[in-house]
Amino acid sequence: MSVLGRWQLPPVHLDIVLKYLRIDGLTLPISTRSFGHTADQFAAIGKAELPAMEAAGLVVDDEVVPPLIDALKTLSTPYLWVDSMWFPEPGSDHCWRALAVFTEGNRVVLGVQAPSEDPKRGGLLTVEVHQNVPLPSVVLGTLPPAKPGTSGPIRVPHSSLQGEKVEDYDTSSMMQTATRQRGSSGDQQVELYEKIGKAPHARLGQIAANKRDQHGRRRRTQVLSWFDNVEPDGRYLESVERGSTGEPLYGLLPADARLIGNEINSLINQIRQA
Repeated sequence: MSVLGRWQLPPVHLDIVLKYLRIDGLTLPISTRSFGHTADQFAAIGKAELPAMEAAGLVVDDEVVPPLIDALKTLSTPYLWVDSMWFPEPGSDHCWRALAVFTEGNRVVLGVQAPSEDPKRGGLLTVEVHQNVPLPSVVLGTLPPAKPGTSGPIRVPHSSLQGEKVEDYDTSSMMQTATRQRGSSGDQQVELYEKIGKAPHARLGQIAANKRDQHGRRRRTQVLSWFDNVEPDGRYLESVERGSTGEPLYGLLPADARLIGNEINSLINQIRQA
């Protein structure tokens, strides 16, 4: 297992490189921003930033290095990939963004973007090319460490709960946590489910798998959501399963790296077969 290449691009360098390569943008959730309102302004910015880009290994002999070109093209038009977002401060839109793409040669191209001062835009982008590393392991490496939650696993039927679960890609949905209102059932599982969901969260995030077909159409799995409760508690995955009667069962599962990796692998298998 090895990392074949690693580059770091602040937003201004990313904009310069993408425009030079005529790449319109990278795949969400990775974000880009434009610097310079005119061609002359952009040229001046590029000239001023060139020494720093050379020092960072992005440019050699006035050309973007070929391995970085290939990696950015992969991140702009992936065909099978997993994306991730996690929020270090629940209640704030500032987030870490990641994109891990299967590519030829048993390689994974990874883009990880740190938060910036603008919650709608990412900051420093780190691009890595991994070889002979399972994609779930690459994604796991982008998440903050946390121990598994101390309670559960817990599964409660839909009929015991009120409210709906939001599973779209809007960052506002991430602020809704695992909280649900009490239904008619008063059993201990529902009470524990609510206690965990309403507890203060230290972090929360979501992961999904995607693919693009030969016609450019995209498909996406349901989102895998997780959250970290403050210590001494830990990390939980949210799950939805079908019970023996067909009724949905909502679950909170104490989550270690192995469980999350298995769930990511399951998402990949789902999207391959979609």
